Amino acid sequence: MSEPKIQLLVFEGCPLADAARQTLEEALAIVGLQQYEEVDILDPAAAEELRGWGSPTILVDGQDVTGDARGDSVGCRVYSGPDRVPDAKMIADRIRQAIVTGAVVIMGVSGCGKTTLGRALAAALGWRFIEGDTLQSPASVAKMAAGNPLDDDDRRPFLERVAQALASHRESGIVVSCSALKRSYRDSIRRRAGTVTFVLPRLERASLAARLAQRSDHFMPAALLESQLATFEPPEPDEAAVVVDGAAPTAVQVAQVLAALTTNATTAR
Repeated sequence: MSEPKIQLLVFEGCPLADAARQTLEEALAIVGLQQYEEVDILDPAAAEELRGWGSPTILVDGQDVTGDARGDSVGCRVYSGPDRVPDAKMIADRIRQAIVTGAVVIMGVSGCGKTTLGRALAAALGWRFIEGDTLQSPASVAKMAAGNPLDDDDRRPFLERVAQALASHRESGIVVSCSALKRSYRDSIRRRAGTVTFVLPRLERASLAARLAQRSDHFMPAALLESQLATFEPPEPDEAAVVVDGAAPTAVQVAQVLAALTTNATTAR
């Protein structure tokens, strides 16, 4: 995986140049990177390519981290915020989006928070999220709603649809919620979709039962929790899954997953 091209555009004497350098270096530290290119936008050699950007401007793969378009002339650029430069976390998020691509499955038994974490993670990455329940067949939904657990024959076409969704959207980034309870289910997904990061929000049995008892808008009855727990096979070390505390605030879980994804991406380069 290639490293994104990160540039700090300034001109000599810009009063915000030092603050921009410090903030960019903080952002790079967050995602585990160090290198960036500082460019004098008044240098004739750079003037044509970078015409219209103000000072300071931070580009990631040629795109302004704020999402703004370039203007018509070079000038000082002042941002909102106490330091008048882009926020380090926002810059880090933009860099992370450039280096982290692929497919993520939020796994685990019913009630562990797959959908909540999946939606939040996809939003943080700017990726698509697919609720795995929407990939279940009507027959499987009816079977579970009646209190009957699915067997491997029921799950096989569902796992194929999950894998197809992951494979179809991995280039732009995709998060899917899917219980993926057994190692064989996860292996089946990997065989069809390629490299997949499985994320498990871990919760104790009592917390899972309490959540399901309070849920009234889902077809999965609380009575099936025990069968799911009996079926569940925790990820093995060679699967390199990301395990987070399912009782932690969603923002904390997302931060932990983002850190793991970024580490994996930078290690793979």
